[in-house]
Amino acid sequence: QLTDTLQKLQETTAAKERMQTELAIGHNIQMSMVPLNFPAFPERPEFDIHAALKPAFEVGGDFYDFFLVDEDTLCVCIADVSGKGVPAALFMAVTRTLVKTHATGGLGPDEILEKVNDDLAKDNEACMFVTVFLGLLKLSTDELTFTNAGHNPSYIKRKTNNKAERL
Repeated sequence: QLTDTLQKLQETTAAKERMQTELAIGHNIQMSMVPLNFPAFPERPEFDIHAALKPAFEVGGDFYDFFLVDEDTLCVCIADVSGKGVPAALFMAVTRTLVKTHATGGLGPDEILEKVNDDLAKDNEACMFVTVFLGLLKLSTDELTFTNAGHNPSYIKRKTNNKAERL
């Protein structure tokens, strides 16, 4: 009986170690999907952007992204997928890809997220959802157009004072 117990313990430990290894790999994959090199646009001295992501679990659905849509437009996306773990991470990867795909079509933030929502709703039997802040910053004018799709309220901090203002 002791031999059986020890064998089950060894099997359980090995399975747990495999799961931890897979979660670590998943974490590395997820972190490789968000911008991590800063300064992000060293060839663009007129602006700077920085971000950090610290998931609550090894993998999850939180993400951010920013990229140039064209020479004069920076797209900024901050999002959170419902749930945690591997399913949320997979849904996050799909959402991020859809945002990048639809943002290059010359659409406004609301239109981009409408298309992303339509795509995510198809065959979504798990009923997962994502909240998103999506902004397009026109670099030549500093004009920011944005859509907040269920995400936390947005804030802006101005250079002239230390108080954050709710948008």
